[in-house]
Amino acid sequence: MTEQDAMDLCRVHNVPFFSTMSLPLGGTRVFCRTERGADELRLRFCDLTLPGEDLSTQ
Repeated sequence: MTEQDAMDLCRVHNVPFFSTMSLPLGGTRVFCRTERGADELRLRFCDLTLPGEDLSTQ
C-alpha cells in the first residue's frame, strides 16, 4: 500500500502514528506512537502486513 493509503487508514481507525516510510521492495512501514496502535494495525490489517524480519533495511 502507498504511504498515503497507510496514513489514511491510520486516521480512519484512530491509530496515532508519527511517521511512515516507503519500503524498497514495495509497501509502507508505519511508525505508531503507541504499542496499542501497532497492535490495532496488526489486528485490523493482518492480511496486509508482512510477517518476519524488518524489510526496511533490505
